[in-house]
Amino acid sequence: MNFRVCIMDLPKGLKCIIFDMDGTLAEFPIDYDAMRKDLKEKASEFGIKSDFRPLIPSIREVAARSGNPRLLSELFAIVDRYEIESVKSCSIIAPAMRLYEKSFELGLKVAVLTRNGRRMVDTFLKGHRIKNPTVICSREDSALLKPHPDHLKPIESRFGFRKSEYLLIGDSEHDEQLAKNTGIRFVNSRILDG
Repeated sequence: MNFRVCIMDLPKGLKCIIFDMDGTLAEFPIDYDAMRKDLKEKASEFGIKSDFRPLIPSIREVAARSGNPRLLSELFAIVDRYEIESVKSCSIIAPAMRLYEKSFELGLKVAVLTRNGRRMVDTFLKGHRIKNPTVICSREDSALLKPHPDHLKPIESRFGFRKSEYLLIGDSEHDEQLAKNTGIRFVNSRILDG
């Protein structure tokens, strides 16, 4: 059965839709292989080896092991560079973007929750003339990222809604698991219908 979700199917009592960004609102062709190569080169300057998998926890671990307080920002600057570069050739995912835009018209609060960096989010929104959400929660906003429940806390703190009043739209297992871990509703963006 080919189940699709349209705007008319939004749950009653909904007050906030939280959108993942990469893979939900747009596809970003981030060159992770080249990024990891550059990260490895930077880490090797401190005599540290890492495959940078998983990416964000590995960056934090390498920076902590280095003893250099600047290394964390230098490593994330590499990631930012690749993420921002990918914005230039990203592809908007129309059904999710239509729901994003319609959410404002319906008077809902809109949030973006992403493991990507804030500079990428801002570059994407500005570059594509997309209305800013009420809240952006990027990797800089939480020490623990989705699927950990702490990544959602800045959004929950801002609004204070009940769990049943949130809906998370995402494309990954991290998104779905976050919804399960926090008790909020989840819709896979791949089943959205424009």
